[in-house]
Amino acid sequence: MPSPSGATANPTGGSNADGGDAGAGAGAATTLNFSGNVNNSPPLPPLPPVAAPTVAVAATSPTAAAAALPTQQDGASAALPTQQDGASVVSGITATMSVGKPSKHSRARNVVDTTARKSTPAPKKKQPNIKAGRRAYVTRKQLKFLVKVGTPGRNVIDAQDRDDYRYYGSCINAVHAKAWRVKFDALPFDNNVIQVSRNNIICIDDGEEESPYSEKFMAVEATVEECANAAPKKKGRKPDPAKVAVEEFLALPVDLQSKAKSFVRPYGDDPGQKIDWQILADDEQITEDPMDHSTAKDVWKEEIAWDPDPTKMNYNDLFFEKFMVNLEGKAKVLDKYLSDPKCGMFSTTQHDNIKFHQPEWEDPDQLVSRISKCIIFLCISSCNTNPYVFQLKLCITLLFTAVLEVERGVENLFKRGQSNGFKDYPDYGQYVPENVFKAFMCGFPFLWCEEKYWYMKPKDLPWDVVLPFVKEYNKKRTDVLRTFYLMLDESMSGWRPKTSKTGGLPNISHEPRKPVPLGTMIRNAVECVTGIFVHHDIVQRTEEQWGKEFGGDIRSHLPKGEAIPYHTAEVLRQAKNAKVEKGGHVGGDAWFGSIASVVELYKRLGLYSTFIIKQNLNYFPMKVLHAILIARYPERPAGKWVVMKATISGVDIFIMAYAWSQKGVAYFVSSCGKTVQHEKYYKSRYEDEYGIVQEKELPRPAIAHFLYEFLPLIDEHNKARQSILALERVWHTKDCWFRVLTTFVGMAFVDMMRCDRNKRAEHSASSSGRFSLDEEDDDFKLKELVNYFARPLRDGHFKLYPRKTNCGRARAKKGDDPRAQKLVRVQNADGHTTYDNGRAVNLTCFICRKYRTKQQMTNWQCKECDMPLCQQKRRDKSCLEEHLSSQDQHLGCGFMKRKRNQFQMPSHLKFCEPTDAAVTPSPPKRRKRRGRRA
Repeated sequence: MPSPSGATANPTGGSNADGGDAGAGAGAATTLNFSGNVNNSPPLPPLPPVAAPTVAVAATSPTAAAAALPTQQDGASAALPTQQDGASVVSGITATMSVGKPSKHSRARNVVDTTARKSTPAPKKKQPNIKAGRRAYVTRKQLKFLVKVGTPGRNVIDAQDRDDYRYYGSCINAVHAKAWRVKFDALPFDNNVIQVSRNNIICIDDGEEESPYSEKFMAVEATVEECANAAPKKKGRKPDPAKVAVEEFLALPVDLQSKAKSFVRPYGDDPGQKIDWQILADDEQITEDPMDHSTAKDVWKEEIAWDPDPTKMNYNDLFFEKFMVNLEGKAKVLDKYLSDPKCGMFSTTQHDNIKFHQPEWEDPDQLVSRISKCIIFLCISSCNTNPYVFQLKLCITLLFTAVLEVERGVENLFKRGQSNGFKDYPDYGQYVPENVFKAFMCGFPFLWCEEKYWYMKPKDLPWDVVLPFVKEYNKKRTDVLRTFYLMLDESMSGWRPKTSKTGGLPNISHEPRKPVPLGTMIRNAVECVTGIFVHHDIVQRTEEQWGKEFGGDIRSHLPKGEAIPYHTAEVLRQAKNAKVEKGGHVGGDAWFGSIASVVELYKRLGLYSTFIIKQNLNYFPMKVLHAILIARYPERPAGKWVVMKATISGVDIFIMAYAWSQKGVAYFVSSCGKTVQHEKYYKSRYEDEYGIVQEKELPRPAIAHFLYEFLPLIDEHNKARQSILALERVWHTKDCWFRVLTTFVGMAFVDMMRCDRNKRAEHSASSSGRFSLDEEDDDFKLKELVNYFARPLRDGHFKLYPRKTNCGRARAKKGDDPRAQKLVRVQNADGHTTYDNGRAVNLTCFICRKYRTKQQMTNWQCKECDMPLCQQKRRDKSCLEEHLSSQDQHLGCGFMKRKRNQFQMPSHLKFCEPTDAAVTPSPPKRRKRRGRRA
């Protein structure tokens, strides 16, 4: 307890001078040090014992209290007299101070009392190592994507609704370092061995209870240990020979590093397990390219009709014929999907009588086969009496035309009338009803998948929903294009979940360096001459990715015979499915690049390749390359490069370190190309000491120039789709699958733009003798192409024409063209000639008011002054003829500028005056009896 003047109490009851016991038990004297320091106090002589019971010290003022306390000179401690009840009075108040042995609940003075919880979290339970025979479990959330839909095993999984349900089994063996085969107890015996990613396997101890559920499972992020088959770390194990060789080279003097001619990198303990790298001198370069570029043929397998004048090109036809997937025969599929009560649009389609298939025709898809791009006919009846015919091609066209509008979303794009800004609402209802378009959005993602996926729970849908569409998309490209130069990169389909972890997708990818970091990642390949995508591969779950071609435990051609790496398997799939011509070239950024990728492409597919290297460093001596570069050019390495070459598994490759700035260094691996200086310089931009951006031209090798010319192709394609076209931002949706297909449809449109750009470059080369893709005069922007693409909407090819309508509409007589008589249809305030129910907008004829008291309705008005006029000739002249020949300012044309509600007939012009009510009174009305008749 704090004592007066900062004194501290000795809780042991003894003196701090000699460490002895001054007293023990209750009632022992408590010593106080009034100097305010206990540990640094000089030794004090023992005090005489104070007899108990003690005398209470009472004072009515601070002065009296201080005088009552016994003190000593020179900082000596004094005994404080206490009362029998342990209370002492200090500074005029009564304070309670416990004396003798402290309580077990007492705490030190330096402990600060806070509101934080004192309980420490329980340590996480360590999982047992995985091995053959070990019991383990996999949750339903992870297992449901590994078993195909419709199989007996999938029926067992679908019987459980909770995703945290555990399926127990026994581990059999390891497929590779990241996957094991597990035999599950609950699955059918003939299909119960499944390959599962090691990250998704939770092992349990022998004899541990196998509970079917875990309340904390969704919050646990288990840390996975090394595979049991991996050799355990041994103390005193020999260091890696490759690391030892690199460290020995780095320990050499700088002058020896700059003059080194070779570097031996071992990859095993045997003397023969090594790679001999030859280091080229400054005046030595690779001048011969093993790749024969003259074998590159025309990239177009099919002739594409094209005209340099965009006004003569039908881009709508070109898109649906050459770039959009084949949509023929999908009418019946969509109609069947919407006709099931499980469909979300079932009630709407039944109420509005939406039909896509026409079985009464000889060819239900006759326009599809005739025009080869019209997809589906939609028959709708707003009143169940007036059916209309719609084309799904119109819906896809409207997807792109929305890019030209200010509004976003279905609700805003189908509004009509004046908006709050400069432009009116788009009023897409003039082309297709809103419910028809919503039915299109609902069924569009399921037109290519099997029927068993149609009405599954959204959280259980696999990637098989869109994979058939992607497969047909890839086939469409390979049928049109011949690929000799291929470049690899990634694209993102933006998707931001709000109510679940993945938003309905089986998995979701996050790449912070991308402009759209969250969503579906698509690894793709582009043909370098045209810049058109030729192959797409959706990044799926880990197990599904390893199960693809070249994945799993397939051995590579590397010196140690390792399994094909994950990134190399992706490179091989892209190059094979893109059907690159033998002897062609494949390039990519650092994710795809490694020595393994270069070796496997040449050994398996006969393709040359060039990649950037960053993280895949197996067999790649990056530190040695960098050390030689700095040793040769210590002060200004910008614009310099170092080359090393070797033969690995029978493939001649070279590696290079190129300093593109004073601090930035890029690393390359290639099996083709030249390292001599290219004729074009690299423009390096930097800030000077005043913060002004300066530009400097630096030399760079030919192989680096070749790769950097093609690397931005996919990034530029993604920018055009995401930032300029921006279909994902225009069409808001909660359906993740519609978002994925919207991304692919946008890619197809950008591909058409790239095709037009290539054709214009060829046309420019034929006229000027120079092929170039940088001519701004021969190219036009993406939104301009959308404007030409949507021209059929303006021409009337996509207008909604009624057929067999019974609605009463005013029409002109045969041989009597109203437009030739200077008449136009009456419009409402929104500029429409019909109402939502199909009835025509009409007004009362202004000339007829002059002769008749009964109003005569008409659908026509003067083209010049907007006066409502009918077509009937009830007098010597028709109303239109009288209007055109009259010189009266109220009846003639062009005398007065009036609005719609300002056509008032003056009383002096009327021939038929109303009858006087006083002269001819109306007969009295008979009152109706409300009672019952007798």
